[in-house]
Amino acid sequence: MANVPVVEHFQVAVSSDQLQRVDRLADELSRDPRFEGDQRFQPLLAKDPAAGPVLCIDDMSAIRIPPRLEEVSFVMDRARLRAGSGDTVAVLGDPGEGYEEYCRTYLGLESCSWLRPRRPEDGRNLARACWQDSEAFAWLAQAVETGQLTAIHPYMGSPDVWELSVRLSRAAGRFVPVLAPPPALSLWANNKVDFASTVSRLFGEEWILPASPASSLAGIASAARFWAPRSRRLGIKLPDSAGGRGNLVLPVDRLEWRSDDALRKELRSLLHDIGWRAGVAALVGPWLKDVACTPSAQLWIPGEGPPVVEGIYVQMLKGEFGEFVGSRPADFSPALSNEIAQRSWLLGRLYQRLGYVGRCSFDLIIQGRDAESGRIFFVECNGRWGGTSIPMTLLNRLWGDCLRRPHLLRTVDLEGLDRLRLHDLLDRFKPELFDVRTGRGRVILFNPSRIKERSGIEVIASGRDLREAQDFLESEFPESLDRLIHRGLTH
Repeated sequence: MANVPVVEHFQVAVSSDQLQRVDRLADELSRDPRFEGDQRFQPLLAKDPAAGPVLCIDDMSAIRIPPRLEEVSFVMDRARLRAGSGDTVAVLGDPGEGYEEYCRTYLGLESCSWLRPRRPEDGRNLARACWQDSEAFAWLAQAVETGQLTAIHPYMGSPDVWELSVRLSRAAGRFVPVLAPPPALSLWANNKVDFASTVSRLFGEEWILPASPASSLAGIASAARFWAPRSRRLGIKLPDSAGGRGNLVLPVDRLEWRSDDALRKELRSLLHDIGWRAGVAALVGPWLKDVACTPSAQLWIPGEGPPVVEGIYVQMLKGEFGEFVGSRPADFSPALSNEIAQRSWLLGRLYQRLGYVGRCSFDLIIQGRDAESGRIFFVECNGRWGGTSIPMTLLNRLWGDCLRRPHLLRTVDLEGLDRLRLHDLLDRFKPELFDVRTGRGRVILFNPSRIKERSGIEVIASGRDLREAQDFLESEFPESLDRLIHRGLTH
């Protein structure tokens, strides 16, 4: 079964008035026509992690990826980190020689199988590949029939994941539950425009960033004109992207003196680069300055029982678009932590009332000189697994509690790293690799396909304190990699 240890770190107190407000809004939202089609999936909705073997499948095709970053199959490796005994991990690529042995030996992860269907036409729709490849689908159907596959545990409840469940259920003659929200609810939860509207209705407009939704080129240009006098930079966000990859940041002086035709022409080119198409509502508004930090609240929403706030992390972002590159546990005051946890719990309860099940997180921005005195805004919902929740859950598996050791998780990109392979890194850092057999070691490597595809690797580093872990990841680790790269080039 998929191993999802949930460790609660925040016990929130909410009032009856707050719960009633959640219930009223849930009743209103449940009448949204978009959710009507989800009723047919109710028999396939898993309430909790399955007791038997599952298919761990990180299909990201429902998340908009800019054309320049369309190859994302390397991210599918992360499904291995939640796989348990007898589970199957579906991928399109190859994590590389030595990764499975590393997961079993050093991380102590139970044995699992790998399923590699033929790559689909679009290059990244993993769920569709599982039914388009007749051999892969036949294997899955037989596994369901024989009890070797009892449920699907996906990255998110995308329409194609649910379609795979329906097809397998029909082929095998038994239900194959999905541990994720049904498709329409899943798409709604991951939509930044819908999320801003929901937060505003639940907490008030002061809890969301100032922005205007627009779904046409003319509408986006008009919104840009409106907000230009109010900020030095404008932000345009796609509603269904991830990790900051669907963000566009523009200096106002680049726009304000252009004619309407010239402005639309430039926006058309820039929006194409981030994957926008007409009819998709983007958010247009000021790009905040003086940002103290960007927290993320990690939740588990069970089928039964209250939502669980597992942790609050501070995200590390790079570049003017705010691309996610890592995170660390937050060290906020109890008052600030409780404020974020309580409001996140209320949102989680709202989602649960609508039928949401599984992993969820909420990203925020705190604007001001420091986090404790700054102003809090909710930015987006990640109605799926992600770059913080996946390693957080792995650490719960390894340590019993992810907060047992100070740690940092980060993506390290380095020119020339793509000339190496995972076993090169494992050999170099062998004395420092965390080993579950001894409990010693400070380095955990994951998502190894990133080495070849992005010349990078994802790393968790622990230390006696956060500063030690941070110093290692920011200097010692990349410097060691750089020496390894150059030593390899001289041979």
